[in-house]
Amino acid sequence: MIFLSILYISSRNGSFAARGRLSAVYAWEIGGVLMETEWEERMVQASKSGNIAAIETLISEGMDLNDLKNPAIVTASKQGKRPVFEFLLKQGADINAVSHVGSSALSHAVSWGNAKAVEVLLALGIDVTLHGGLALRGAAGGRLDLVKMLVEAGAPVNFNEPDMVRPYGGTPLQAAAGIGHLPIVRYLLEAGADPAIKDSYGERAYTDAKRYKHKEVMELIYSYEPKELHDFDNRAAQLKKAGLPAAIIRDLGETSSRVEMPDCEQVSYIEFGSVLDVSELEYGGLKLLNLLVDMDNYSSLGMFVWVPAHKKFASYDVEHQELMLLPDATWAKLRKKPGAFIDRILNGEYEPEARAD
Repeated sequence: MIFLSILYISSRNGSFAARGRLSAVYAWEIGGVLMETEWEERMVQASKSGNIAAIETLISEGMDLNDLKNPAIVTASKQGKRPVFEFLLKQGADINAVSHVGSSALSHAVSWGNAKAVEVLLALGIDVTLHGGLALRGAAGGRLDLVKMLVEAGAPVNFNEPDMVRPYGGTPLQAAAGIGHLPIVRYLLEAGADPAIKDSYGERAYTDAKRYKHKEVMELIYSYEPKELHDFDNRAAQLKKAGLPAAIIRDLGETSSRVEMPDCEQVSYIEFGSVLDVSELEYGGLKLLNLLVDMDNYSSLGMFVWVPAHKKFASYDVEHQELMLLPDATWAKLRKKPGAFIDRILNGEYEPEARAD
């Protein structure tokens, strides 16, 4: 059975305007290389069976080994074995080529769970500094054996770049924490992963684990994090400096609070975070302070934010990067009847702001 590595993407990619922000979503990352031509289909079959003669035929027919869209080395990494890679390299294939969606042979092999290909590509000299981070983040979605192989080869454990699967970035540690994979989280922390690193949505490994209620993972990460990240007074002072009103800081307090919403048409509950849970987003140069940590049916990220520059509440669609100011919202109204605002947001009744940049 083909193994497809599971990558935590969360509903942070979802669109609440389109009612697509489910609260706990996982996606199967298949490496991005689509079999769009007969050559590519034949290349997959030839590499799977180790049929060098068939690959020679493809080359004689004009197949470009270093095609900018789907390089042969990437296509072969799905199920290819060492003789195939060695032959391709002798014929001029670039071991460090990437596909049109940014997949290297290393990350593609990880996506398909081809451990032998990962081992061979590392041995043949693929640039692990360049390609190891993305591959490691993929492996952190469930393959401890591949995580160990990549880390031992020098893959950057604190890789935090965006890609098509995770446009908000995130570290390998976050990928493992988000799905609650304790052995991988422990291994990465022991290998030097920095738990304080945040993605572009202001989340870090601890908050990812907390959002999806992976208690053991939370406790382990907590033991490695700087203590100031869990200091209430320190965080309250930071938020006050960032422009969050003192009344909101006092009301959020030290524990999260769940609000049942029986009158809301589309969501039955939300959960306001504590002061320690407030994360920072950015939109067109504006700082946004995210106030929710959980929500029924949809992702809570961005649903209610405070915009210090405007001194107003807003809702931020993180996928489409659309900010909807809520001019009629006050803290008292949001606390008392949040469902009324959520229904209007989900029904598209608030107009997106024009980006300043």
